[in-house]
Order: sequence, then structure tokens, then C-alpha cells
Amino acid sequence: MATNKPRLLSLRKYAEHAGLSYPRIQALKNEGRLVLEDGKVDVQASDEKRAEFDQHRADKDYWLAQKYRAEYEEKIGLLISRLAVERESFDLVRAARDRLQRVGLRVADPVLAMDEKAEVVAKIDEEIDLALEDLVARFGRAPEDEDE
Repeated sequence: MATNKPRLLSLRKYAEHAGLSYPRIQALKNEGRLVLEDGKVDVQASDEKRAEFDQHRADKDYWLAQKYRAEYEEKIGLLISRLAVERESFDLVRAARDRLQRVGLRVADPVLAMDEKAEVVAKIDEEIDLALEDLVARFGRAPEDEDE
């Protein structure tokens, strides 16, 4: 069923239609945010143009809020640079790798003097534990659980 909505309205009638004041409609006209035809407002085209603008503004406000939130979280220490985390992670893993690769050199002489397999395994395990403890010490303490 078709409705008999007028396609063109005066500025005053469009203000009523849009639920806005006449001065606000004049401002929208001056800003080029209404579609005019022979001095009258094209209702459908203007409604669509206003809706697009409102959506654009809402999107802009949303992303601006996200930016301010990220800046705030970074300032209070909840958010850190991805690059800084990647660098630190790389350094820690490389240090662990280097330490573990030298286990053989560190245990070779003591192990040669051992007669029992259990002693050899214990010495190797001890060196690996030392390497892992060093990694933990370099990494720092575990983060606090916010739920506690």
C-alpha cells in the first residue's frame, strides 16, 4: 500500500517532518546537508543524506573514543606497545636458547667423570633447571591476578 508522502517540502515543513527546529534546518541547508530541488527539500534524499552523515559522525565518535581509551590504558599501564612485547619476548627466548645450547659444554667434563646414568641425568636436569630459572628471573614475577 503506497503512502502519499510529499516528495518535496518547504524548509518549515521539513523541519516539522524531521523533528528539528527551523533554524537547525536552515543551518543544514547552509552546510549542504539537504538535497534541494527548486528551493524545496527533497524529503527522501535529504533524510538519507542526514542519516549517512549521522552514521559517519557516530562512527567518528566511536573511533575517537577508542583512541582516547587506548591512550588512557597505555598511560595507566594496562596497555603496552606490541613492538615492545615482541622485542622483549624475542630477547627472552634467545637468551633461553643460548643458555640451553651451552648445557652440553657446561656438563661435559663433570659427566665424563660419572659412572651412573642417574648421576648424568641429574646433572643435565640441574643445568636445564638453572637455565629455566634464569629465564624466569629475567622475565620477572608473574602478573597479579585481578580476581584475587
